[in-house]
Amino acid sequence: VDSECKHDNIICFADADCDDSNANTKDTCLNAGTVDSECKHDNIICFADADCVDDDLHTTDKCINAGTAYSHCSNKLPPKDTIPRKKFFIQNIRTNNLVYDEIKAGDLLFVNLQFENIGSRNTKWATIRITVPELGISRKLGPFVGPDIDEVMSKGLYVEIPQDADPGVYTVRISLSDLEGIRRSRHRDFKVVEQ
Repeated sequence: VDSECKHDNIICFADADCDDSNANTKDTCLNAGTVDSECKHDNIICFADADCVDDDLHTTDKCINAGTAYSHCSNKLPPKDTIPRKKFFIQNIRTNNLVYDEIKAGDLLFVNLQFENIGSRNTKWATIRITVPELGISRKLGPFVGPDIDEVMSKGLYVEIPQDADPGVYTVRISLSDLEGIRRSRHRDFKVVEQ
């Protein structure tokens, strides 16, 4: 009987046997101590937060699972709510001093707006615009300065209802805004009646 001995090499018995002298890899011995053993070298992306710094000064740079084969960088912008901004609170809207306005074609629709700055900065260049899209009419007041922080302000303006406006219910859109993009809009119905 002819017999032959076969000697398969065992590549590694422990992770240390797989050291490739590269500090940026995680060296692992798979199937340690068997003829199926092999070395695996996974790249390590980061060891500390400093390894993840990007070119954007506004991001928070973090190394997740630092020093492992599962490491990765996270570069997140802060939530918008953490950036201070101005805010308007509309306290009261009156149209012709009535709750539900009835007006004749050709008459003026008065809008009085009371609002407060509940933000963290004073307001500059605020405007109020009233628009009745169905009638194609609009009017703007401003820009004006204010309100300052915690200040309440009242402003009024009017728009003329066209002579040829059909009787019916219309909606006036009241928009309060400033040049930095803060905007609040409200809508009120009014009724055009027969002359």
